[in-house]
Amino acid sequence: MQEQPLTPDSRGPGSHDPAILFRTSRLFLRPLLASDLESLYAFMQHRDNMSAWEHGFSRDEVRAWIAGQRERMARDGCSYWALHRSDSGALIGQAGLLTQNLQGHLQGQDLLEVAYILDKRFWHQGYATEAAAGCISYAFARLHAREVCATIRPDNTASLAVARRLGLQERGLTVKEYRGRSLPHLVLSLRREQWQKRSRGVS
Repeated sequence: MQEQPLTPDSRGPGSHDPAILFRTSRLFLRPLLASDLESLYAFMQHRDNMSAWEHGFSRDEVRAWIAGQRERMARDGCSYWALHRSDSGALIGQAGLLTQNLQGHLQGQDLLEVAYILDKRFWHQGYATEAAAGCISYAFARLHAREVCATIRPDNTASLAVARRLGLQERGLTVKEYRGRSLPHLVLSLRREQWQKRSRGVS
């Protein structure tokens, strides 16, 4: 599933919005705005949607999250982005690319991490795979990344399946510190030459 560039057509809500970063067959992504607070809080308050953090977010935490992502975007040119359905314009989650310097495996290398948070109401419809594929293509085609990684909790079988479906291979373990806790994550990655072969249909 390849990233589709925005073209001047009439493919539904947001078709002519210059803020849109890219489209896939059913989705479009754009930078987060302060005005997204209530839309994001509506699903980030639920622990099921935020299982990687092990808690739902308060409204103030979501506000701080948006500010942090906007800072990331200004500094790095990437962050979590708002994820919309193209047909309705509905905001169904977030997906994006994060600069990482991981502990343990690949330590010392600056990587782009593909990540997503999907509202539970839209699980099991292929949106996570589609959004992640678009972000990976954006990383290689637009940001000229050498390698894209994903860091996933070992018990998150759904996200591990998405990563493997997209060709990411397990590289090792890393530990993320959050709220005074050390949380182990599996590291999977896809290198540029591997992505190019997959894009050409070469095994």
